[in-house]
Amino acid sequence: MAQSANYTCYSTVASGQKGEKLKKSSGNEGDRSLIDVYLAEKHGLTLASRGWISQSALGFSLGRVCGALLLRGAGCTVNDLLDRDIDTKVDRTRLRPIASGVLSPVQGICFLDFQLLLGLGILLQLNNFSIVLGASSLLLVFTYPLMKRLTFWPQAYLGLTFNWGALLGWAAVRGSLDPAVVIPLYASGVFWTLVYDTIYAHQV
Repeated sequence: MAQSANYTCYSTVASGQKGEKLKKSSGNEGDRSLIDVYLAEKHGLTLASRGWISQSALGFSLGRVCGALLLRGAGCTVNDLLDRDIDTKVDRTRLRPIASGVLSPVQGICFLDFQLLLGLGILLQLNNFSIVLGASSLLLVFTYPLMKRLTFWPQAYLGLTFNWGALLGWAAVRGSLDPAVVIPLYASGVFWTLVYDTIYAHQV
């Protein structure tokens, strides 16, 4: 599955619009998605720490880098599994491991299980509230690929998914959520994702 990192796994073009547009896309969204996931978590952590990052917070931040990698990786794996029949018809995606036949769907599921197991190991280092909050993000991760089939605004759902870490970063430090802080932070991240991903969708 490592090969899929060379291709855009979080395409926000609705399935009805896939085709020639996707054949011309650049594949740089994957790097941007990883940065977006990490920065959302970093912002939540920094605000909760009131700008002062302790040694334990730095350790948590490092863990969140790994968590961001695993979250994005799991999302890519789910996306590749669900879109494997579509990916074979698009030049940009036909070489993805599952679509190309390098890996079978069963092997893809096993790799997804491995990613989730590693993610669980990181999550279990947090407080109980954060564990529940982090686990709830899986609902967004697993359902995002389906949004391309249901709506012409999957990038809005992508924003909800990528910026969940802003809530988790705060909760990991405080053990709870302060709506007056985390709602504006989360909303700003969602709109940021919505803006840049809409621009990306119009460029391909």
